[in-house]
Amino acid sequence: MSERALAKKHGISETTVRKWKRRHSIEDASHRPRTLHTTLQPPRKASSSISASPSTCPWTSS
Repeated sequence: MSERALAKKHGISETTVRKWKRRHSIEDASHRPRTLHTTLQPPRKASSSISASPSTCPWTSS
C-alpha cells in the first residue's frame, strides 16, 4: 500500500506515515529532551536563621 493510500485511510499526513515507517518499534518515543540545556545548581543548606523552636513557630502555643 502506498504512503498516500495509508495516509488517506488513517486520516494522517504522508509525512507521519513516513515517520512511522522509519520507527524500530511501535512504542511512543520519549518527549523529554535528550540533553539538558541548563546548569543544575548543587542543593543549598537550610539557612541557619530559620529556626523551628517553639518560640518562633506561630502554630505552636507557648
